[in-house]
Amino acid sequence: MRYAIHLNPVYSAKISTPFFFATTGILKREGGFVFIDSLDDSNTIFDGECTDYFSNGQPEYVRNYNNGLLDGEFLIYENSGLVKQIGVYVAGKLTGQCTEFLDNGEYILINYKDGIPETDSYIKGNANGNMSKFKFSDDTPIWEAPM
Repeated sequence: MRYAIHLNPVYSAKISTPFFFATTGILKREGGFVFIDSLDDSNTIFDGECTDYFSNGQPEYVRNYNNGLLDGEFLIYENSGLVKQIGVYVAGKLTGQCTEFLDNGEYILINYKDGIPETDSYIKGNANGNMSKFKFSDDTPIWEAPM
């Protein structure tokens, strides 16, 4: 898809806030940058908070960058505006607790360290406070007795 780029006035020597529009005129992305490659977006170096949008104008992703690396909290949204996933990156790697909200009202918790899950399991919970642990390999429950 082709995009047009509109730049707001530059308020520092390093970062500006571009607005990327699809050729239809619908806002697709906005955020700070260090460098924009107009021919290959994968070479663009973002910096600060960047937001991608669905065609209906709702946010799709809110991500924070530090000189091109994901760094800080990120949010992924459903087209309806509900949060689908939340977590934290440090220097480009998932770190700490990442939560995914499922359509049935349940959620999944995974703890990361340097971009890798800390354990071979994840926790699934629901709005009633019930939580269960499952293996990544085959989704079988892990039964543990409370201590």
